Order: sequence, then C-alpha cells, then structure tokens
Amino acid sequence: MKTSLSSLTFPTKLTIAGLVACAVAIWTQWLSGDPAYPKFPPGPVFFIAVAAIVAFAARWWWTPLIGSLIALLVTSGWFARLPRHVQLLTHPGSIGHFAPGIFLGTLGLIISLLLTDAAGLWPRPELPEQKPWNGRLKDSAAFLRRHFRPDGRSGHC
Repeated sequence: MKTSLSSLTFPTKLTIAGLVACAVAIWTQWLSGDPAYPKFPPGPVFFIAVAAIVAFAARWWWTPLIGSLIALLVTSGWFARLPRHVQLLTHPGSIGHFAPGIFLGTLGLIISLLLTDAAGLWPRPELPEQKPWNGRLKDSAAFLRRHFRPDGRSGHC
C-alpha cells in the first residue's frame, strides 16, 4: 500500500512539519554563526530522515510516534541546557555573527519542538488497516481458547 501525503492524519502531518521546521531552525542557527555547532551539523539531516520515514511509512500506527519521541528527546536536551538557550534568546549578538538569525533560529526551534511534542500527544484515530495491539491480542486469546483447553487437552484431538 503506497502512502500519499494527502491520506495522512492531521497529527502525522503536524509531526512531519515540526521535524522539518526543527531542521530549518538548526540550519538557521548554524548559518548565523552559532559556535555550538560543528562544521556541518548532522541534526538537520537526521530530522529530515525521520520526517521522511514518518511520511512514507505512516501506514503503521506506531510510525508517527518515532518522530514525536525524537522531538521529545531533543526537547528534554533543550531544557537541560536552558541557561545557554535563554542567552541565545536574550543576547544573541554576543554568541554568533548574525544576531537575528540566532534569535529566529532559537525561537523557531522552540516552537517546532513544542509543536511536534503536541502532535505526539494528539490522539490518533484507528484506521481499518492499522490494527493496534489490542485487536491482535483479542485474536490471540480466541486462538488460545479454541486450541488449548483448561483440562490440558488440545483442540485438535
């Protein structure tokens, strides 16, 4: 089954947009001369790759959760380095070469991370071809009841 972008649910589209926005925000900070980033930051490439996985493998119900978990991990890292990020917002000129780029990149990163985190918490509707575990567990329980009896005899005897 081929997944088209128009058939994706709204939370999945929000997750993809948030991941791409995270990549753009990091590239904006890097191009503005933020010394925290190496010669070429690998983070945006990773975010784009995860967004592509979420977009093209979204037929499984758990795939969008990958993007949300990555964003949650980066958000927790962002809060762990909160004093530095507050300095990026309040005094961006003291950090890099282009203060508006550092400010806008930091603000964009905050907004896109929170957007992607919120998309991960959004309840996802169950699609007919996406049976979550509870459907399979009910089928498994019926199989076990049909083939294995409490008295120890198998159902095929």
